[in-house]
Amino acid sequence: VVMYRKVIIVLFASIFTSLPPIFQALLALMLLGLAIIIQISKKPFMFKQGNFLEEFSLSTVVSSLFAAMALYTLSMEGVTDASNGVTKWFFFIVLIVPNLLFLIYW
Repeated sequence: VVMYRKVIIVLFASIFTSLPPIFQALLALMLLGLAIIIQISKKPFMFKQGNFLEEFSLSTVVSSLFAAMALYTLSMEGVTDASNGVTKWFFFIVLIVPNLLFLIYW
């Protein structure tokens, strides 16, 4: 399951290089969402901790990619009012916190 997911992600990354980055990120989100569903349903690791760590890592990647897409979109808009600054900080925290939690758990 893990190997197939990685092969498919590499194939998509090499095939869709001509698409804009936001569409590539959306494709990656869809693939990772599907990977989380398959991971939860199949549980390919023998030990509970391995399955949990894989689910946690996939969730961290999805939340990071989502926050990065939001920050990219906000930076492309060029709006500099105060609410945009708060929104950027919110998505920055959404980007950092799951990664820190994953590093602590790992």
